[in-house]
Amino acid sequence: MVNVRAGVNEETDQVLLINWILREFGEDVAECFHHSPNGGLRDKRTASRLKMMGTRRGVPDLMCFCGRDGYVGLALELKLPGGRVSKDQQRWLERLAAHGWMTNVAYGLEDAQHIIFGYLRS
Repeated sequence: MVNVRAGVNEETDQVLLINWILREFGEDVAECFHHSPNGGLRDKRTASRLKMMGTRRGVPDLMCFCGRDGYVGLALELKLPGGRVSKDQQRWLERLAAHGWMTNVAYGLEDAQHIIFGYLRS
């Protein structure tokens, strides 16, 4: 078994977060969460095709399509502690908030767990 620990990179934290959601809330709730694989290096042809298919820069890392407490969903941008939100990411968070989404930036795994726990328990 591989020893995986939080804080190594955003991808690892997100994998740990999804596994925590499964354990804490169950599969029915976990299936409401979606990650759009916008990041990563792509060759120009693949990047062009994805853009034509609707892939957009700055879309939050994790979106929960479960409405709670008057919100239509939760849009969460994950960062390592000390990370910064890009202009494209900030625009998406503002756009989604204007359309009834709860938006937030989580700085590390524990912060993300706290935000998600609060959202789903509201």
